[in-house]
Amino acid sequence: MYRYVLAVSFVFSMSAYADGIPASKQQECGQKAWLASMAATARDGGVSPQGALKIVTNNHPYPLVLSDKYMKDAINSVYFDDRLQGIPPEVLYNQVIQTCIGPTFQPLR
Repeated sequence: MYRYVLAVSFVFSMSAYADGIPASKQQECGQKAWLASMAATARDGGVSPQGALKIVTNNHPYPLVLSDKYMKDAINSVYFDDRLQGIPPEVLYNQVIQTCIGPTFQPLR
């Protein structure tokens, strides 16, 4: 159930950023944010990093475009990086989306 809530929230959060961003980039950023959020949810629920990896690989609603190495590194970061401790899953999701897509600045003329 939670994965579908995240999928729906992904659609709404990405709509604010979607103008001019290639679909492949939207998919990649959405999956990165979903992964971080799911890892934080598992962490906060007392699930091991190994369990979080199983949850992520078995419950994604779309085909994953992320490599196994990226998923393991991201999960380890959520669990063991002091900067990410205590950040709620939904906040982490939004931060990853914003960082991944980022603003598209134009040089001064």
